[in-house]
Amino acid sequence: MGKAVIEQCVLCGTSFKYGVKQYDGQYLPHYEMFLCEGCYRSNQGGIAFFFEKKFVLHLESKGISKPERNSNGIYPR
Repeated sequence: MGKAVIEQCVLCGTSFKYGVKQYDGQYLPHYEMFLCEGCYRSNQGGIAFFFEKKFVLHLESKGISKPERNSNGIYPR
């Protein structure tokens, strides 16, 4: 039986357990990124402006195109 692994939140850098009965964060497959539960919840309406640079750098490192901004002018989660 597998066990949870330690992942790191792309936005805030917090480490958290992910997998086998313990999911302290979320994986966003369309961005190929992990978010801790706090960042996942607090960025529900879109990626906050103060995380935008980290978010864009992550997308560029993965070769993922930036999404269109939502009606609030921020990138969708």
